[in-house]
Parts: sequence; C-alpha cells; structure tokens
Amino acid sequence: MGTRRLALAPWALLCLACGAGAPTPHQMAETSRGAMPRCDAGDVEACRVACESGGSNKSCRRACDAGHGAACGALASRLEREQDADDAEAPVARIAPEEPEVVTALFVRACEGGHGPSCLQAGGRILNGVGRAHRPSSAAVDMLKRGCERLDHADSCCAMAELNQRLAESRQPNFITDFRAEAAGFRALARAKGGECPDAPAP
Repeated sequence: MGTRRLALAPWALLCLACGAGAPTPHQMAETSRGAMPRCDAGDVEACRVACESGGSNKSCRRACDAGHGAACGALASRLEREQDADDAEAPVARIAPEEPEVVTALFVRACEGGHGPSCLQAGGRILNGVGRAHRPSSAAVDMLKRGCERLDHADSCCAMAELNQRLAESRQPNFITDFRAEAAGFRALARAKGGECPDAPAP
C-alpha cells in the first residue's frame, strides 16, 4: 500500500440525524431537556434519547457505557471535534491531541455495538495510524467488513472496495487474493445496500 492514506470521503462522515424528516434544532433541544432529568435519575434509555438529541456528553457516556453503539459513536464524534468543551459536567469532553486513541477506542466500541457509520470511522483511523494503539492494520479491515457485511453500511463497503483497489494498484504480487475482484465484489455489495461507490479506474 506504500504511504498512501485511506481518506474518508465527504459521504463517509458520521451522521446521526439526516434527511428531510430530521427534527429541528429547537425540537432536539426540547427533547434533550426533557430527557436529561430521567437520565440523571438512571434511566439509560433517556440518556440515549438525550444524547441523540444533542444533549451533554454525560448523557452519551452513560448510554455508551450501557451498550448503545450509536451513543458511543456520537461521543467519539464530539470528542473528535472537541464539542462540548466547556461542559463542566463532562470531564471527558475535551481530550489532549496526544490521546487520539480515546476517540478511536470509542469508534471501535460503537462499531462492535452495532453502529455502522462508526465502523467506517474506526477503520479509517486505524488504517491511517490515528490512535490505533496496539491494534494491527488488520483490525481496520475487521471494522470495515463488519460495517459492510453485518451492519449493511454501504459506505464501509465502498471503503473496502477502495482499499482492495489500492492493493491491486500496488503491483505487489499476491497469489492468494485477486484484489480487483475483491474490490468489484464490495462495490456490488454497496449497491445492494443502497449505496454507490466511485467508479474503479481503468486497468
């Protein structure tokens, strides 16, 4: 693969509430305010609702700790962007630049918890060496394949197609894997899941 990095394309960005039917910021704020007292009282489902409605990092952390993958992904995304940095109740809201493994670990946890978009984020970060800690590069493939094959996340399929295409273009002999065929297979999977990958370059 050389030194080329798998960049996350714009279509790969984590999105928790997209589409024409998404609630307005005011509606989300009202939902979050209504859920937070119940979250503070130990209602994990209320924590999940508060987190997905833009509530504090504390609500996301509690929902994540209870096994809600999407909440782990939301928290990771927030920390990555250093959102909620002034929230006194969220001591994990701001992380030092030298601790990117915190974000990567949360994306991995979110992926393993069933959140497809986080599989893409986790795979991309590990491949690029961002907070991968002790994880081998093969862990990135595991994340992307989980997102694609088990969680029906089309963009993870496209990332696998791109990775295999780059391996095919590296011109390193491999007598086991036909990387071009693998790339074509993942592009087909993405289409089956409602996505569309960039076209492969001509051989």
